[in-house]
Amino acid sequence: SAKGAFSFYEENIPISELDCDACFSLKTSNVLEFLKYISSDTIVFVYDDAKKSVLIATPDKKSKLALQTLDMTISNNQLSTVNELSFEIENPGEFISKLVFASKFCSNNFQDHPLTGIFCAIKKDLFEIKSTNGPTFYNSSLEINADNELELYLPKKSPQMLKNIFTEHPLKKCSVNNRSVLFESNNCKL
Repeated sequence: SAKGAFSFYEENIPISELDCDACFSLKTSNVLEFLKYISSDTIVFVYDDAKKSVLIATPDKKSKLALQTLDMTISNNQLSTVNELSFEIENPGEFISKLVFASKFCSNNFQDHPLTGIFCAIKKDLFEIKSTNGPTFYNSSLEINADNELELYLPKKSPQMLKNIFTEHPLKKCSVNNRSVLFESNNCKL
């Protein structure tokens, strides 16, 4: 699980061997910088509860990094059932590409034009997408089968996150309430 300023990401990754259950948090940038230079297909995590640290290493222990764990837990902010709406995504490639294209028409500066996000209107049979930066305007739609109606704004960076995350794991479902939007594949959530 990972949590950003306005996003939460969760993915289930199969493990080959486990000595005992453990729950810990690490600073993402340190782990990613280390894993960039590892060519091994297997990574070993050794958690020490007494020292509040984690050793990340290759199986042969030639490359290793020890990190202090953080005093925080990341919890999944599941959608509440208040004003919830959900729909299946029939064509995830088209859905994501239309959102990515709409993000290019969003205003970069609030002073130039107040719409810096993507306006989305979910209707019973249509998902409408609109964005503008003042001089140019983008409008598109997709057919869906939703169980309710709702309007929302997606931040400009959201489509690129969707594209990066759901390339390997095709997007299946979208759920929305008055606080958040949840995108799901078979084994990950954003």
